[in-house]
Amino acid sequence: MKIFVLLLFFTLFSCEDFSIFEKDQEDISFYNNTRTVQDEFSGQLLVGTFNIKFGYCQTCDPFSGEIGGGYQQLNRIANLINSLDLDIVSLQEVGLDYDSTLIQNQAAYLASKTNMNFAYGTDRAIQNFGTLFLNGFWGNAILSKYKIVHLENPTIRYLDYYNQNHSLKATIKLNEETEIIVLNSHFAAGSTDDEKNNQIRKIKNLVKQEKQPYIFTGDLNIPYQSDFNLLSTLNQNFTNSLEQISETERVAILNSGTFIRGSVLDYIFTDKTNFTIQSGKLAPIKSRDISDHYLYYVKMTKI
Repeated sequence: MKIFVLLLFFTLFSCEDFSIFEKDQEDISFYNNTRTVQDEFSGQLLVGTFNIKFGYCQTCDPFSGEIGGGYQQLNRIANLINSLDLDIVSLQEVGLDYDSTLIQNQAAYLASKTNMNFAYGTDRAIQNFGTLFLNGFWGNAILSKYKIVHLENPTIRYLDYYNQNHSLKATIKLNEETEIIVLNSHFAAGSTDDEKNNQIRKIKNLVKQEKQPYIFTGDLNIPYQSDFNLLSTLNQNFTNSLEQISETERVAILNSGTFIRGSVLDYIFTDKTNFTIQSGKLAPIKSRDISDHYLYYVKMTKI
């Protein structure tokens, strides 16, 4: 009987990638301090956020079954980060062990090309997407010039294994006296306002007991121009960098949007007391065809 059950199991699941099948029952997160030189913290930080679309081109579909996430595209992402000299950058839609991407650990590859430390946390598992049999993960990553000393990847939205969201939470050591927390989240485009409000509430709870200063980044799929209720909730709890930069910079970002369809969906928030926002910009126009989102970055001073 036992042999029959085992044979039946392997017959039913013989097409599954068993490493992925086991992994998607758990939360996968890891970090690695690979940077060869530790920068001296000057008091200022350049912080960015960028949805990289699995390393696919702006108009490519990561779920079509076509191969993407290759060296040319990820090198463009790394070159952009290097050209802006970012200290910390949060990345969303970062692939791990994904069938149709050439580079399987995209966070580690980008860290190697930017000489930065990195952290990665899964956001959701992908399996049998639509009519295609695809395996893998999409998740969030944080690249940092400074040492990562602790990492969590708590769930902030959960419907099932394939419909969930996490907030990657990295503790970063700027110098012997100063640590900060960086959170990186990707709210699902299809999530309801109630689900988004619940995610905001969970993120607020993640930081309210923390003594360290914190920065909250991500692709929140909350349009700045129209979704005033959700934004007011965020603004009550965090400092919105978009509302601290100069009017000229803000208008330029609003006129462009951070997404190909013109909406501002990508944000950098800080706590209310520990940072001063100095400026905010988008990636240069020549680099905005890398993804369907545009990298947004902010210069801030740690008070």
